[in-house]
Amino acid sequence: MPKRVASSIVVIIFLLAILSAATVYYRKTYFFSPLTFRQDSVINLPYKYYRNPLYIEFDFVKPGSNPYLPVWYRSVTTNRSEILQAIADLRRATPSSVHPNHRVLGNAGMSYIVLRQQVFPTPRPPSPILLTVQIYNPQHVMEIIQSNGQPPVVRNIPQSLLTILNQQESKSVPDK
Repeated sequence: MPKRVASSIVVIIFLLAILSAATVYYRKTYFFSPLTFRQDSVINLPYKYYRNPLYIEFDFVKPGSNPYLPVWYRSVTTNRSEILQAIADLRRATPSSVHPNHRVLGNAGMSYIVLRQQVFPTPRPPSPILLTVQIYNPQHVMEIIQSNGQPPVVRNIPQSLLTILNQQESKSVPDK
């Protein structure tokens, strides 16, 4: 009986070691947990596309000295909790009955959220795009551009996302 108990303990320790190694591997390799990952209109690509490290670009279009040439400002975050918060806010957005009028707005007052996989040591040059969101601040709507070829999803901008955008806009610098 003692040999049987000892062999059971060895098997349990071995299984725990394998489980721990798998957890560390997935945590280091992928942004999301394979157990909690779910595809939707925001995270619409298969699990394997969301490899670490990810970053989000917040791009803002502001009027320049020439009315025909707006100035682009950019803020980048690699902070995991900020990225997860932005994704959660995008997922919480409610469907909108208002469709953005592209001709009326032009580029003025628009913002973009771009989720990218960082495959280079720095966020430049541009890495593969995993998510693009066009935000029309004057109309309080956003278009989530589907990376999988589906039509864009139009949603209302949640207040919590507007707060994130305002914070990122205050950190943004002119894009070169």
